[in-house]
Amino acid sequence: MRILYGVQGTGNGHISRARALNRELRLLGADIDFIFSGRNTHDYFALDEFPQRALHHGLQLAFAQGKVDLMQTWQKNKLPLMFSEISALDTRAYDLVISDFEPITAWAAKLQQTPCLTLGHQYAFKYAVPKAEETLLSRHLLKAVAPSELALGLHWYHFNQPILPPIIQHLTSSACERGYYLVYLPFEDRQDIVDFLEPLEAESFICFGPYSSVEKVSNILFRPCSAEDFHPALCGARGVICNAGFELTSEALQLGIKLLVKPLHGQMEQVSNARTLVELGLGLAMSRLDARQLHYWLNNFQPRKIIYPNVARAIARWINSGNFAKEAAAQQITQLAAELWAQTDFSATPWLQMRNQHAA
Repeated sequence: MRILYGVQGTGNGHISRARALNRELRLLGADIDFIFSGRNTHDYFALDEFPQRALHHGLQLAFAQGKVDLMQTWQKNKLPLMFSEISALDTRAYDLVISDFEPITAWAAKLQQTPCLTLGHQYAFKYAVPKAEETLLSRHLLKAVAPSELALGLHWYHFNQPILPPIIQHLTSSACERGYYLVYLPFEDRQDIVDFLEPLEAESFICFGPYSSVEKVSNILFRPCSAEDFHPALCGARGVICNAGFELTSEALQLGIKLLVKPLHGQMEQVSNARTLVELGLGLAMSRLDARQLHYWLNNFQPRKIIYPNVARAIARWINSGNFAKEAAAQQITQLAAELWAQTDFSATPWLQMRNQHAA
């Protein structure tokens, strides 16, 4: 099967999902070309797993002081360029286009009537799942950015909807004593992070982000983002302080590492994620770098753990079956979701286990 796979590059979670699916699809003999868009080309790292790849401009977001900057986002994007990228892309040689919220591949497939599957956390918001700060504009943007008639939504819990568990790398928690907290707040000002964490002299923090070199500032070790360093550090952490994206939080839940999240203001997905984590009892949230909430989380909040099945393998096998007719695929997705949630282990979160048993 020949597949064109589009990856939204604004967040590393999209790329992590692509890694997991790439491995499983290739084991089944798929021939995959990748398109990454949404990030400046020099800001990508660790893409060697995707030798057949192209980098495009696509749609990019700009951030300032921990929130989406609408003016800079408008100035940063070149819609005529994106339209030309869509027009220049020929999808007709592929059996399937997969788009992880990536607009160029999804729109090219739509215009050329190539079978297209969109997947990602964003598509869970098509259903009755917890939402916050949803507006008419945000609802239409979710539909317009990367459209398709066939979509797989991903979430931490099913909410009795035909959505799937997260696609994550199945990591193993470090056996050594956890002596530090991992911080991933790449859209926050570095000095604001120092002011937030430095007063906690008894605690140690490893902070990954868009930094040029390793540097120690008091009790904080700043490190550049690196696929080789990040996951080992995550597996050995006592807790994670991060934005309210989907992939890292999913990995922390799988590892049983406690979560404190700060959503990006102006991004409905992240604000909704923060609310959902709190509502499900899976983490704590703060609307700003809040020292009081941090102290409470450090001293009182206990880790939560959910063991998810190998979702990437199940999706790859379903894709390999090749039946993408809309009606049949919708029924298959509902069945796939039920099977995967039945394999999800909520036993370490008794309140979710009881809720799940009642839903069943």
